[in-house]
Amino acid sequence: MSINIRKVPMDNKLQNMVTIKQFVSSPFSYEPNKTVIDNGNNLMLPLITQSAYEKGKTGIYIDPNSFVHPFNMPEEKDLDKYNIEKNKENIIDFSDCSNYHDVISKQKAIKEVRSELMTNADHISYYPVNDNDTKLMSGLKRAINSKECDINCYEQNFNGNFLNNVRILNGNSITDKKTIEFGNAIDIKVTIRFEDKNPDVPNPMGKVIEVELTGGDENDG
Repeated sequence: MSINIRKVPMDNKLQNMVTIKQFVSSPFSYEPNKTVIDNGNNLMLPLITQSAYEKGKTGIYIDPNSFVHPFNMPEEKDLDKYNIEKNKENIIDFSDCSNYHDVISKQKAIKEVRSELMTNADHISYYPVNDNDTKLMSGLKRAINSKECDINCYEQNFNGNFLNNVRILNGNSITDKKTIEFGNAIDIKVTIRFEDKNPDVPNPMGKVIEVELTGGDENDG
């Protein structure tokens, strides 16, 4: 069994770890801020954009059409963070799996690391609730604020639309479909409740009906 996949936690994210050769062979499969490059010299450097490289950010910029891959080294005090050998225990390596039991064990490790990263974030996202927010937007903002988490930790759950989705939270309204998408991505159950407006309404329902909107296909209904 040969599975050439490595994952490593870095910058509060569980990132793909690949060699320069792997990246160049399939450059569009890997994204900056989600990928760490094994440079072949016991260093794992974040994959960064050209502009980030020019600004001096630690990492490596790879142009698939060039044999030269410029990089910015971390400061000496931060070297251990990028040292592969010293972080060996944190690297989830599927290449050493000999059977499906090993694969399941690695998948479980990924889930545990992601959960730990989400709960140990340094930054807490907060979205002010405004008087002109719709009730749906107000509810979503309050729910996110109650989690006291860094919403960036959930980026991988948004299927490539993270930045556009987060920008919506700066506004005052949101669609029900987008609310459901947020709920599924950040582990919030969204429920709609139907019940009599008051005990004296004509033709009373006589019961409460609740429907969970999250957890299924967002296109349902």
